[in-house]
Amino acid sequence: MSTREAPIDHYLRLLGGRLRGPARLRRDLLTEVRDSLRDATEAYRECGLDPIAAQRRAVAEFGAPDRLAPAYQAELTAGQGRRLALLVALVPVAMLTADLMWWQPPATTPSAPSGFLLLVQALDWASYAAGALALLALLLLGPAGRRWPIAPRGVVRPLAVVALVVGGLIWALGVFAGVNAVRESPAALTWPPMITAWIMLNATFGLLTWLTVRAIAATGHRPIPA
Repeated sequence: MSTREAPIDHYLRLLGGRLRGPARLRRDLLTEVRDSLRDATEAYRECGLDPIAAQRRAVAEFGAPDRLAPAYQAELTAGQGRRLALLVALVPVAMLTADLMWWQPPATTPSAPSGFLLLVQALDWASYAAGALALLALLLLGPAGRRWPIAPRGVVRPLAVVALVVGGLIWALGVFAGVNAVRESPAALTWPPMITAWIMLNATFGLLTWLTVRAIAATGHRPIPA
């Protein structure tokens, strides 16, 4: 600890360095810890301790960062999982925009191969299954998680893997459909429904990938108690 760093600040820096998850939730947790330590410090100062000694006493009784970090990390993991689950639950709705890619200028209406249409239908059902899993995850990371001892990591990691696989397949399908439509008819590049679908596809699954990576990072960060 730096000679100029207060014991509480040093403690918060050590604890914060062991946590991964949504920035706002992480900041709120650390603020709660800071407030608790300050309250304890004030109590010890009223007992006659000087400010630094009071902070050291408060920090010592609060518990070592390595011992407390797993509990805080579990809360952050649950928060990250809820964010991901909310987006995955909307995947079936987002899939409806894929139909826009089949809207073509009146002069060109290419038909899709039957095998491709079967793949589209399979991915539709995969998106429904992913959406159902996301709703279950929301339940387990919310009300049910407060009733039963459910480890957030055991819920968030499977959801993240499913989201990554299903999201990647749907994105690849959308790219293939878009490229094929342009190859069949270059006019599709200026066709508003195609442009709208392309923007929505990339925005939705770009966000999905980002949240999935963050969720995997949160579940993979497990401090070891001292």
